[in-house]
Amino acid sequence: MPRLLPGPQVLGNGVASVAISQWPSGADAAVIISADDLCPLDLGGDYDFGGSWSNVPAAGIVTNQVEAFVLNLLDTYPLIRFSFNTVTAMRFDPRTNESLQHSYSLSGAGEWLLRLREIQESRPGFVLGLHGYSHYDAIHGGPGEFKGYDPISARVVLDRMEAEVRESRLRFTRGFRPPGWALTGPLIEELATRRYVLGDNSRLPTYTGVRPSYIRTAAGNWLFRIGVTFELSAEQTFAQGGLFEAHHHLTPPNVNTLTDPAIRDRLGRFLERWYHSSDPLLAWLSADEVYGAYCDAAAIQWVASLDGMKVTIAVLNPEALKPGITWVTTSNQVNDIEILVAGVKLGLNVRQRTGVLTASLTA
Repeated sequence: MPRLLPGPQVLGNGVASVAISQWPSGADAAVIISADDLCPLDLGGDYDFGGSWSNVPAAGIVTNQVEAFVLNLLDTYPLIRFSFNTVTAMRFDPRTNESLQHSYSLSGAGEWLLRLREIQESRPGFVLGLHGYSHYDAIHGGPGEFKGYDPISARVVLDRMEAEVRESRLRFTRGFRPPGWALTGPLIEELATRRYVLGDNSRLPTYTGVRPSYIRTAAGNWLFRIGVTFELSAEQTFAQGGLFEAHHHLTPPNVNTLTDPAIRDRLGRFLERWYHSSDPLLAWLSADEVYGAYCDAAAIQWVASLDGMKVTIAVLNPEALKPGITWVTTSNQVNDIEILVAGVKLGLNVRQRTGVLTASLTA
């Protein structure tokens, strides 16, 4: 069983509540930017899944509009993470909702792999997640690949997907978004066993809210999930201290398609609005960083006490401390906070707003 984040400690008969945050460095909420279906396939026109990205002139001029847009965002906003959920042996044709004549595997895309390695080396915000092996459901038709797999088939296909990842020599996170949102019991169990971070949404049974969390599977395993909400705006998500996902696709017929200039403009305006925000203060994270921040916070053992208008937090296992670990005190009366290890005060960055005092470790 993993360590789970404890609930808030209530002090002084409700005068204050203190909680450790799942967000690092004093952030109030977090953002992940994503796009599904990246792979070495270009079917022409708007149906370019990134396959054209290997066609870069020697002078470094980017001719593909989507690639140029992404790289410009990563250069302009260096803290963001743009997570591309990748299909490792693409076989789905969105123009017909049928299978392509052959698959487009990572292992067979030499020049394309070189280009993506080059991007990853020069821009750490270019992040890869996983979006299945072929994306195609050969049993039922359509994009929901894993809907057609029994438990053994799901295991075999995930093994093949991971083999393609290893051979590609690209850096992948543990983020996994089900192709076509086809989330089955066998897939859930395999993802939990393999310790993937599930990208779910507010219409799936695994969704528990905008705050990332663990869920217990039917077999008793634990799966960490983060989700897209189709009901809440960015402002509403941030007000709940949640993770907002600016979610996109690379091609039609999906909405939020990056080949659409209007969608690219909307994402650009989103970043202009929120990148420099200090209220709320936002963390720009990948799936792995969301998972890591949660685990780091959950590992800390601590107790809080209230003396007048000051909260004192005593850390019981200092070996688990890391820079950026954050506590949040909610109170209209508390105006001071200290964090102690064996009676010694730790260095803090403290931020106070109406009714909220945030303290994060500096070292």
